[in-house]
Amino acid sequence: GLYDYWALRDYEAALAELTAASRLRPNDPALAVYSHAVLRRQGLWSEAVATLERARELDPQNQHLLHDLGETYGFLRRYADAQRVFGIVISLAPDMDAAYAVRARNSWLAGNLDQARSTLRSAPRQDHFFVTWFSITLELLARDYGSALQRIAESPDVHVYSEEVAPKTLREARVYRFLGQPEKARSAFEASRVFLEGWVADDPEDWRARRTLALAYAGLGRKADAVREAETASKLLPVSKDAVWGPLPRLTLAQVYAAFVLELTRLHTHGLTDEAGWIAAATAEAGTFARGLGGVFLHGAYELVGMHLSLVRALSRETPVTAL
Repeated sequence: GLYDYWALRDYEAALAELTAASRLRPNDPALAVYSHAVLRRQGLWSEAVATLERARELDPQNQHLLHDLGETYGFLRRYADAQRVFGIVISLAPDMDAAYAVRARNSWLAGNLDQARSTLRSAPRQDHFFVTWFSITLELLARDYGSALQRIAESPDVHVYSEEVAPKTLREARVYRFLGQPEKARSAFEASRVFLEGWVADDPEDWRARRTLALAYAGLGRKADAVREAETASKLLPVSKDAVWGPLPRLTLAQVYAAFVLELTRLHTHGLTDEAGWIAAATAEAGTFARGLGGVFLHGAYELVGMHLSLVRALSRETPVTAL
């Protein structure tokens, strides 16, 4: 079942094997954790939660099970439930740095940046890659670009994880753009391009590197290259293949369109100078260029106006937030 899940992405086969194993070992919470993970990939969020909640009754102090349950609650915007569960996780495993990071993310998605910052600062290892990476995002959301640059400087040169391959120069480039320092931004985007082109040359099937390469191209004004890489990433990992990470290439495509299509001057000509009007207009304009991508275009506006929680709040309440 795990080979079907991890190697083949054959979720139906994986679930069938896990279900058969569960009949033989009905009280094994690990099987429930794996089944929940497969259901999430299929986009069956309610079923995934129900699976873990049943398993929790068998093993209420399983920290890994509870971590996954809290993370899934967060994806579904059940932030109060997520925070309660992560409080239990941290009490059971106070050295689990990832739990602090994900709990902080739920706090900022619920609109509480101060709580998120407090949670991250209480993590035992401030150099843990989750804590560092989430701290950078938090400072961007707070528009504290100086602190963001400091955290980036302290981070590893390259972040390689399930959802992205990203040199830290790519994050530096975005911060410099928000600070209005185009020369530094371009230099950082160029360094990112060189690194990511080499990665893609070695592994052309890696959708993670292709989506971040698209952002580097967009930062350099290379529209055709940016669109090509974002669309290639979407084809390599469509949402139908993975409901957890599949939205990310679509998010990247939205950001690329936003970077080239939505211009402040065009919006200002319509008298839209306030933030709410800007976001509404940005969403409406972006939607005319690639229908079907829907709410992810709201995230694309980050690339133009800087990250802000009002974009998160503007999303449909039914939209899972795995792409944030």
